[in-house]
Amino acid sequence: MPDFTALKQEAQRFGWIKTAYRIVMDRLGSVMQLYQISSRLLDPEAPPQPTPADLRIATYKELLAAAEQMPNQLTVEFIDSALARGDICWGAFLDGKMVSFGWRAYQSTPHTEDIWVRVQPPFRYGYKSYTRPEYRGMRVRDSTRSDSHCASLGRTRGIGFIATHNFASLNRSKRQTTRIFHGYAGYLIVFGKPRFFRSLGVRKIGFEFYLNN
Repeated sequence: MPDFTALKQEAQRFGWIKTAYRIVMDRLGSVMQLYQISSRLLDPEAPPQPTPADLRIATYKELLAAAEQMPNQLTVEFIDSALARGDICWGAFLDGKMVSFGWRAYQSTPHTEDIWVRVQPPFRYGYKSYTRPEYRGMRVRDSTRSDSHCASLGRTRGIGFIATHNFASLNRSKRQTTRIFHGYAGYLIVFGKPRFFRSLGVRKIGFEFYLNN
């Protein structure tokens, strides 16, 4: 049974049309996904934001320790596969313990078990970010800290996607002054198989979802 109080609060924030769209897209989630694709200019000279954490690229040993502490978020198999592809994990550490992390990729990367994301230069792709609940609101992360490392590899823009019905995240994205909207991409499940689509702007930058058999 729907929570009408929560629906009313959502409608007051985003409007009834967007709320209805979110409900429809949630219901269609198993057969269709639609994302807004955008990128931001990486700024290696940006002043760091204040944070109580030590931010750095996590070592393999630190990642294994984090997998033991956060087994629902990281596994040894995931870590080994990501590192083998050349991905890096930017971690936030407090008292020697990783309390938050975000992964950076420079090539094809899994989105689901079968569906992957492909990115090409000059873009880098950020994915699988997580902050332990007890540290949320403490601003332990600063996503721009990895910009200088990515820029040293020739990746000057960070690309990502947000579901078209995730209005809170879309609104936060719009507040980033260097962000560029490229278009839309997604997929539709037809007879058990995904059919992929993307707008012209997304095609031009080489971003795509695809089936990795």
